[in-house]
Amino acid sequence: MTDLQIEEATGIRASTFHRWKRGESAPTVDKVRQFCAGLGVSPREALASLGMGEREATAPEPIIDPDILALLHKLQDPRTNEETKNYIRTTLRMLNDMASQPSRRRRTG
Repeated sequence: MTDLQIEEATGIRASTFHRWKRGESAPTVDKVRQFCAGLGVSPREALASLGMGEREATAPEPIIDPDILALLHKLQDPRTNEETKNYIRTTLRMLNDMASQPSRRRRTG
């Protein structure tokens, strides 16, 4: 992921997580949770990857389509307004309903 994608997914500025990486500052527990939630990683797993704990004994999560992941991040982002969140939810429900119906030939043109 690019810095911009990480920033958009987590809501944490790139300059902030670069300061953490360089050891210039340390994140609060809340910021670690926010960062991990935005990237879809458990805080425990993130700490384990840094050698600061044990890995979780769970099955790996399924790979999610990047477009779906982007929508999930928008739904979790406190900066996304409720109107947009409701539009995303309504659209996803409609698409799910369409996918659940027996396929029919659609007219084109």
